[in-house]
Amino acid sequence: MISRDIYLSPILNNTPRLLGLLNRNISSKNYGCFDRELWHYNTVDIACARKQEGVLILTLLYLIECNTNKYYRNKEILEYIKAALLFWTRIQNKNGSFNEWYPNEHSFVVTSFSTYAVSESVLLLKDEIAAEELKPVMESLRRAGDWLIKRNEPRVMNQQTGATIALLNLYLLTNEKKYMAASKDKITLLAQRQSKEGWFIEYGGPDIGYLSLAIDYLSKYYLKTRDGQVREMINRSLSFIKNFIQPNLTAGGEYTSRNTEYLIPHGFEISSKFNEDACFIASVVRKTLTTADSFPHLFDDRYLTYVGYTWLQAYLDANTDLDNRIEDSINSHFSNSFRKYYADSGLLIINDVCKHFIVNVKKGGAFRVFDKKTSKTHSDSGVLIKSNGQWYTSGWLSTKEQYDISDDEITIQGNMWKVPDKALTTVRYILLRLFQLTFGRSSIISLWMKERLRDLLITKTKPSGITYNRLITLKGDVKDLLKIADSVLSPSAEISAISVFAKDTQVYVPSSRYYTGIKLPAFQKTFSRPVSKVKIDWKIRGDAATEFIVN
Repeated sequence: MISRDIYLSPILNNTPRLLGLLNRNISSKNYGCFDRELWHYNTVDIACARKQEGVLILTLLYLIECNTNKYYRNKEILEYIKAALLFWTRIQNKNGSFNEWYPNEHSFVVTSFSTYAVSESVLLLKDEIAAEELKPVMESLRRAGDWLIKRNEPRVMNQQTGATIALLNLYLLTNEKKYMAASKDKITLLAQRQSKEGWFIEYGGPDIGYLSLAIDYLSKYYLKTRDGQVREMINRSLSFIKNFIQPNLTAGGEYTSRNTEYLIPHGFEISSKFNEDACFIASVVRKTLTTADSFPHLFDDRYLTYVGYTWLQAYLDANTDLDNRIEDSINSHFSNSFRKYYADSGLLIINDVCKHFIVNVKKGGAFRVFDKKTSKTHSDSGVLIKSNGQWYTSGWLSTKEQYDISDDEITIQGNMWKVPDKALTTVRYILLRLFQLTFGRSSIISLWMKERLRDLLITKTKPSGITYNRLITLKGDVKDLLKIADSVLSPSAEISAISVFAKDTQVYVPSSRYYTGIKLPAFQKTFSRPVSKVKIDWKIRGDAATEFIVN
């Protein structure tokens, strides 16, 4: 039996860390700020408004009555909540938006998500905090809502789901119909943008972690509205996401658009009361929490404040019918062999007696495979080569790859992509600050800058003239789990190194690249004299060993 208590303990264990991030000095102008880098270390010049979402963690802890929760109805915690709410109002931009990374960012995501966390706290505590004390908070909430009404986020739809629940909360607080209407408009857009396969776009394709976040926000919305259209969207997403959980109960990674590897729990507990797929996923989340090397334990300080409250909400809305079904729900899912190909996203999943295998043919054949015999997981982000001092990868999400999938083989070919490896320098930092403090005061110019930074750090890179071909053999010698043949061809003798079998994700995503477990080391071969072509035949054997032959 794994009860709902499994959600509560990791947050309680991390609450002293959370409170250490909060400025608790009433004499400080930053009293109530969760950004320790601002108020204590003095290493940043603005407060990250998303970190104020930590206020919802404190709110829930204040209200959860449990023998292990020493923060229940604690007056000190209530004072910190009020301070955090007021600090959020003080860092709001004049137009109602908020910043996450730099001044005058006018960020859609931080405005959406922090508005939800603050409004949810107010809804829960409106009878605990005097109306006069909440007045500036309500004024800021209205300004944030008015800003969100006029804007949508078409490139990363999880942010759109956050805006829908934020606006719904504003309607519940104010009874102003404009917020409900805007919330419904954003739901309509989400329905239009949801893939027929069940996922929402995240910089060109599906991402498992961010899809779980979208399910989370939509489930919160459904819990408050019982909207049938939202329930259908949730059901489609659940049908998709369930197939990307592997027998070792990990999910996501290098084959997705943003490389995330976590599952946000609250939405699965809510939807498990009407959807069997959610019962399986909620069971997985509960089971993973029995070990310390799982989320939210793995999150850094930033993401503890961002999403920690969802584990507490999962505790409050847990499906108690699951308590004694955890093992059966998990085992029944993996006991049946299946093969599923999602053409829109390029994702192929194979679950058979030997392995659970996931590959993305639109991302250079990046894959993850779980060996059921040895209980080992192997991952590969694609082919990496070094040419003229610059690294290139096949593992870049693209619609330009050519691929063929048969029962026994997968062939992918395309161009290698330049690996972006941007780092903030002192000069760049100063120039960005100068730009944002002058031209960036205009929300239009600031939005233009935001899109350019997204392109630079996340979505844009250059294809090279270097081509690759990857052949994955699925059924071969019974002693081998997988066989892979990789070949790379350059227009000239410029290849000085090649690497495969690496977990090497290049897209900048703040909530990725957490350390999630030990894997075998990547294979790398350097050439004393650069070559124009190279071929590697390699295999993952049934005994979990690997073999590499370079030609």
